[in-house]
Amino acid sequence: MNTLGKLKLDLMGRGVVLPEAVRKDELVAASMYKDRGRDELAFLLSEDFFVRAAVQAEGADSPTLHIEKDRFVLSHGPNEAGVRLIPPPQFLQVADPAKKPVAANIQMDGYCLNLFLRADPQTEKLNMPERDIIALIRSAFEEGVADLVQLNLEFCEKEDRCLHAMTPVMKSIKKNFRTFVALRGFLPDDLATIDHMYAAGVDIMVFAFTGGSQSREKEQRALEYSTGVFTPGSVFIEVGFGHGDLSAVRDQLTHLTKMGVIPLLKLPEDGVRDQAEFERIHTLVEHLAKNAQRQKLNLKWLYPSGRMVTPLDAPFFMEPPETARLALRPVYKSRLGRTALEGFAALRRKLRVKNISDSYESAGL
Repeated sequence: MNTLGKLKLDLMGRGVVLPEAVRKDELVAASMYKDRGRDELAFLLSEDFFVRAAVQAEGADSPTLHIEKDRFVLSHGPNEAGVRLIPPPQFLQVADPAKKPVAANIQMDGYCLNLFLRADPQTEKLNMPERDIIALIRSAFEEGVADLVQLNLEFCEKEDRCLHAMTPVMKSIKKNFRTFVALRGFLPDDLATIDHMYAAGVDIMVFAFTGGSQSREKEQRALEYSTGVFTPGSVFIEVGFGHGDLSAVRDQLTHLTKMGVIPLLKLPEDGVRDQAEFERIHTLVEHLAKNAQRQKLNLKWLYPSGRMVTPLDAPFFMEPPETARLALRPVYKSRLGRTALEGFAALRRKLRVKNISDSYESAGL
């Protein structure tokens, strides 16, 4: 079956060809991104389903972009798909990495503003000043291109994985904006760190496994603990598609969903060209979607991503283009839904933080 998910992976793997007339089109020219020294275009394949593709030279075996009656169409072989272009936000165009190095740590992923951070293990000083972080978030919100923020923290050897370094930033974001904040980091050895992150204002915790066999038991304990701290459905973990036998990845997805953790299947950065690999991804996405439904996972905290597959956008990899939709409407796109979720999250955090404080006091800490 030709799905929009397959088209997305094809674009990631092969890029897109622009005939000369298309390349000269004003809208196409204004929609061009510069990334790692190459030109890229961002496409909206369907509502809330998007992808970025590198521009290839004419003659390449890649999907080709055409303009037909004032609409954009991607063609590859016998298949065609109407698409829309997503131009770079204005604040990203102003933030030139050559003039302002902090701009290299910014990326829009759909309507999620990603900031990529690292902390000095000794001083816990971040590579991006707090004032710059706040200014970037404000620019994205004022332009109306972002609905939530994700802070991405590099791996750190400290027991808390330097997550405590994020506390001042989290408090500043919450003080200045009404927004949900996701924090991507690595599972800490110190379980109290997880309580601290929730108390500091983190709404969504996104984890990545280190992959070390010796740390697997500690990671498992930290992951289980997180599901008892954070709101149901707001603990995610990144999972690779793996190679060879499917059973190990399937078992991992089943185990995680039973725990109440939502797996995020990481799409290969360079896409997929091999039909067998397409089928592998389809099989695992289908398995993920069925397990999420079986375990009645709360999907309200999920948001579409150009780099991941989740139970939210799994239908785009499983259903025909004309019927594929997100599993549910993202709460971030609904003002009423956001207000209700904000109220619930604030009340739950208040009660949880009080419990944490009471526990610390009774322990004499």
